[in-house]
Amino acid sequence: MNTDRSKLKKQLPLMLTALLFAVLMLLTAVLIGMISGSLRSSLNLPRGMNKSAVPGDPGLADARAAMTPGFIGISRPGSRKCIVGNSNVSYSIYSELCVYLADYLSAEQIDEITSSTWTGYVTEENSVFLRFHSEYPDLAISSLADLVTGKENSRSTVGAYIYEMVLIPGTESSEMSRLAVRSLDGRCREYILGEQSEKLTSEAISRITGAYSFLDLSFVFACEDDSFSNLNPTEPVIIDPVITKNIIMTDNTAQFLMQKSADISRLMQFFSMNPDKLLNSRSDPSVSMVSDRTGVLRVYPSSIEFQAADDAAPDISLIIGNTEEIGIPEYTRAAYSLISSVRSLGSMYTGGDCEIRLAGISSADGQTELTFDYCFDNIKISGIGHAVTVVFSRAKLVSFELFTISVKGLGAFSEAFSEWWFDDIALKDRGNIGAVNLVYKGDFVRESLSAEWSASLK
Repeated sequence: MNTDRSKLKKQLPLMLTALLFAVLMLLTAVLIGMISGSLRSSLNLPRGMNKSAVPGDPGLADARAAMTPGFIGISRPGSRKCIVGNSNVSYSIYSELCVYLADYLSAEQIDEITSSTWTGYVTEENSVFLRFHSEYPDLAISSLADLVTGKENSRSTVGAYIYEMVLIPGTESSEMSRLAVRSLDGRCREYILGEQSEKLTSEAISRITGAYSFLDLSFVFACEDDSFSNLNPTEPVIIDPVITKNIIMTDNTAQFLMQKSADISRLMQFFSMNPDKLLNSRSDPSVSMVSDRTGVLRVYPSSIEFQAADDAAPDISLIIGNTEEIGIPEYTRAAYSLISSVRSLGSMYTGGDCEIRLAGISSADGQTELTFDYCFDNIKISGIGHAVTVVFSRAKLVSFELFTISVKGLGAFSEAFSEWWFDDIALKDRGNIGAVNLVYKGDFVRESLSAEWSASLK
């Protein structure tokens, strides 16, 4: 007995030390979690999916960033500075501009303007130029800008399709701000602005320029330099090297989901399917398929596809809750909510480190189709097709298709040289250049990919 007590006395200090160490580790984990949560709530992260900011609507935070422009250029007297890439900063600047866009794009009067008038507006020495990743209906831009500002759009019909836009602040001689836009087909329009609840001023542009140190790349418009006479006159040409992060891409990532029955059941629930009431199922190396009265869900090695039954398609309220109106913002939120739900199973199915940006909206025969593309740090991944295609009809989900890949940012950085390359492609494709953008060209073989300039033809 005395021997046991003696052993216990010897072990007691070690036991107390172990206990104190465990308590210390627990307190450290809690503290880290609190700091992480605080930082996360203070940052405006477009790909962060910070659900606490939008309780009950997992798609809203992502929908706000859906139309972050791929190029933002700010002109001040004697200086033109821009940003490409850098998703967080681009989204933050765009969020500030949404205060004005929500108001300006609701204008009832929209006039056609000549290309020369458009060029004059774009080359103003006091202006903000935006180029989106794709062409969007103005109603979509204003509706999603409303999500940022909390305002309601007064117009319910599409007035123009927008690929580029320029905002010109009011001056002492003309208190009104100006907004002009250009579509992919070259048509230019000006929104005739009435009384403005939020007026863009030169002071606001100065504040934005001063607040973001990443807004540091110099650019000119092609019409301002004879070297680029073969380009579109208002093509923005970056004349500084752009530093971007290298990436690695992996495809066929849904193959890791195919044999996980528990995750397949969760996936079914995202589409309002009932795992306990299957009508049919199949699982082999080529496809995992399940069906119930709601529809059919198929998981292939490279994609996740849902097709609703004609008479039992899920109502949009099952995805984002009850809503008074059904339109572009609701469809976009519903699509992002579904994407976010799939992402909860593993980011490897929805692009890994990528964001998912809105690529297009079209409506025909009572159906609305939304397409989305993968972007890494706000630079589009090209040549792999759309990331997601979602179809709705009269407030019901018709189909959902996700191309599953994983993208990881590497530690290496590369320079994407600009000026000489613009000139080079202009000479090769004389007169046929539509636009030049920075992209990652999809490649699932190479171990490291860098961003490069790519020209689209007219």
